[in-house]
Amino acid sequence: MKILILASIVLSQIGFVAAYTVFTAENLRAFMINVFGLNYSISTYVIFECLILMPLALFRNITKLSLAALLANIFILCGLVTIVIYASIDLIDNGPGVISNFNEDWTLFIGVAIFAFEGIGLILPVHESMKYPEQYPKVLFAVIAVCSVLFIGIGSLGYITYGADVKTVVILNLPQDSLAVNSIQFFYALAIMLSAPIQILPAIRIMESRIFKRRQSGKIDNTIKWLKNSFRIIIVILTCILAYFGSNQLDKFVSFVGSFACIPLVYMYPPMLHYKSCAKSKFMKLFDIFLVVFGGVAMVYTTIQLFI
Repeated sequence: MKILILASIVLSQIGFVAAYTVFTAENLRAFMINVFGLNYSISTYVIFECLILMPLALFRNITKLSLAALLANIFILCGLVTIVIYASIDLIDNGPGVISNFNEDWTLFIGVAIFAFEGIGLILPVHESMKYPEQYPKVLFAVIAVCSVLFIGIGSLGYITYGADVKTVVILNLPQDSLAVNSIQFFYALAIMLSAPIQILPAIRIMESRIFKRRQSGKIDNTIKWLKNSFRIIIVILTCILAYFGSNQLDKFVSFVGSFACIPLVYMYPPMLHYKSCAKSKFMKLFDIFLVVFGGVAMVYTTIQLFI
């Protein structure tokens, strides 16, 4: 179970960063086209992001990235406000778009929803970095509540406004000749780029602990330090290569990460552990089995649907 959980965390966190890399590249590309008229390929921006992420991935302590995370949150908040304002104006002026309850790609929602809410890989690093870790449950509840409101509210607004014409990156539905939209494209891309090192840190820590023995510390051995640095750079490069291959269909790529890597972490591993360690009554054991079967079916079904 330990190996399965750690492997899924590694896959999910690398998948998150790869998806964010594509999202950032899309926004940077739109920004460069709209402002400077430069139409470079997505691969150019992926390489640029790789060069930025490599030195940021060398940070060992997540608290050293707190300023970058704060700036990222500010930029993201500004981007969300801009999306809400422009989408609301468009909805009032033109009415709702063409809306259908289900379409042929509706199963993408399952993987995307799991992708959006799954963040178990960051729980321990954030908990360890808090000044008052005993307050973490309250912080976690507040974060989930706020994220739920934002995800559901803004997602619904975007689909109601643009309907079937909504793009994978909703910012591309906004007026592309607007200075505010162009600014948000740049700052949103910058925000995601600044938050990516925090996302990939758990995966790197897990793999480092397996490859390098605990007694091998870079603080006392420069050879070990540079081996670890090289390993981190290689992981960033491989993640960006993965992002390049998934750049053509961002929606399916995000859903695949959510379906294949995140569903086990959310629906399968926790009830397995609960069944083994905590389940006492027959009802609790049956419910744990139901969750494992439900998660397994959802994972297989949604993953297969992506390739049909």
